[in-house]
Amino acid sequence: MVKRVYRVLYLIPDRLIKDNKLLKIQKDYSKTFIEELVIPTFIDTAKLTELEESLTDFEKIFSGLINTVQVPQEDVIGRVASLWYAFTKTSHASLGPRVGNFTEQLIGYWIEKYRKINVHINANVRNYFRKNFRIPLERGRRKIDFIIEDNTSGTLSLIELRESEHTGGRTGQESLMDKLTEVLQWIEDPKARLRDSLMHRGFNKLELVIAILFSERDRKILTEDNYSEGRFTSLRDYILDKRHIGGVLEVLIDKYGYEVSLDKGRTFTRIEYNKHLIDRALKTHRKISLKSDNFTIELSILWGNEFSLRYIGKTFHELIDETSKEIADDVWLFFSIAINEFKIYREFNETNIHKLYHFISTNRDLINEFKALYNDRSIKSTSEYFERLDRIVHSYIGEFMRHAERRAIKLRLLETNEFIKQYIYLKQLCLVALSMYYLKAQR
Repeated sequence: MVKRVYRVLYLIPDRLIKDNKLLKIQKDYSKTFIEELVIPTFIDTAKLTELEESLTDFEKIFSGLINTVQVPQEDVIGRVASLWYAFTKTSHASLGPRVGNFTEQLIGYWIEKYRKINVHINANVRNYFRKNFRIPLERGRRKIDFIIEDNTSGTLSLIELRESEHTGGRTGQESLMDKLTEVLQWIEDPKARLRDSLMHRGFNKLELVIAILFSERDRKILTEDNYSEGRFTSLRDYILDKRHIGGVLEVLIDKYGYEVSLDKGRTFTRIEYNKHLIDRALKTHRKISLKSDNFTIELSILWGNEFSLRYIGKTFHELIDETSKEIADDVWLFFSIAINEFKIYREFNETNIHKLYHFISTNRDLINEFKALYNDRSIKSTSEYFERLDRIVHSYIGEFMRHAERRAIKLRLLETNEFIKQYIYLKQLCLVALSMYYLKAQR
């Protein structure tokens, strides 16, 4: 049997990950999901009824779940269907925003780690320029995904990140443009004088970037080979709309005399603003540049690895391959255990997790063993901690199996008689049961 050491951040003391930003980010965004949704359904089965009752009649009609209200006792899947549906729906609604925030934090972590430059994540645009450049702006709420300060090259980059080509409907598209349009307006605004403030701080280049990571069609990294022409055309139309970036570009070019580069910054010339010329450059190169004296503005659309190579120095495949070696198991483990245990509860009106939890929480020796590990300050690494936790869990399983045999406690694990599969599931159950105890002990 290949040994699998599970990395459950919920059971690790914060002191061991305080210097590991990756694991700290993962724990921050998974902890409340586990505490507020998953564990409560294990501790109080009344929560399961609440979940089912959260479904509207229209959802039940659409999904057909209305036909499972009074299914026979023998129809196990029918009896658990509405619970699975409700739990999955609630989980996805909870995890969606967390995944988005985690993605921003993870990419920010990668930028800081590999490029060693300062990055502001999910920054309030107006507050950033008020604080860092003393620009007299009213307070606002608009936030931008990344502001990167590269003092070596004298470049300030404002980046809006989209995971998919589908960047939202009209409201979403306009919200995306409004942030970048506003910053462009401040460049030559006589009150804001952003250009002067940037150059005074040593920034002679301002980059406005829209980065799109994945293809809408196949969810693979976006490239020249799999992008949607329709989505790309729509994005350019919004960019060059006179009410958005296009209108400000026209002012900068025609009123303030900015030179324009339509060939990726190789040559700059004085031209009158021409929407069709600029659209052609955006379509061909996904980049246009403006220049006045020693100050340059660059507007670009980056796809997939173009973004990661430009701002991190590695492809996403390389980054994910490196990151996956230390990432933890919390979300998938707790979610999957819940799904299986709900089925057991609907069939037998009891769960394995409750039996394990009761055994652990009433066994002082077992609890003391975990507490000793948790408080052992001689442990300096997460690897050592998880290895020792794995050994504790192994001993818990042995103790529990002997207890279950003495008390004739029947376990209903996976639908298989294979010992290794049953053992692995018990190991997973034990980690979740221990987490249940940890949560109750903290409250």
